[in-house]
Amino acid sequence: MVGVKFVVSGTVTLNDHRHLAAMNVLFIGNINHPHDMYYAHLDMLIRHRKDFPWHKLVSHRCQLDQCKEALKKAYAEDALKVVFAP
Repeated sequence: MVGVKFVVSGTVTLNDHRHLAAMNVLFIGNINHPHDMYYAHLDMLIRHRKDFPWHKLVSHRCQLDQCKEALKKAYAEDALKVVFAP
């Protein structure tokens, strides 16, 4: 969207059942990234895989059995990109 700016506005109390499930809210997205652009982004990564050291963007690698820890780490200040590497 043109002119949209992402701003951290503080903590919001949210009851997932009352505010989302009970209201039949369809929640699509990942942080502030549009869900319909992933193919374009992956295509760009593939096209430029030799031009940029993409692997340096991965700050943490986790096994599949470390899912809970990986999700917590993804929100830590020292995390850039957390990936699963089975």
